[in-house]
Amino acid sequence: YLTSWTNRAGSATKDYVVVPGNDIYTTSLGGGFATVGASSFATPLVSGVAALLKAANPSLSATQIESLITQNANPYEVFL
Repeated sequence: YLTSWTNRAGSATKDYVVVPGNDIYTTSLGGGFATVGASSFATPLVSGVAALLKAANPSLSATQIESLITQNANPYEVFL
């Protein structure tokens, strides 16, 4: 689900990928693990997918990678 602080890019339909911004399981300061909510934790998920695509096919352009990610993401309907 989208968090209350998610940037919904206005009312226009956009091609973008929604990734978790809440209840992200991660390491915590001082050791151990915690569940956090922060959109900054979501960014590396998409960046990682882009990096894996580029590693698998170095000839892909940034535009092609963006298209692959947005066209193959699961559809997510936003209910406000």
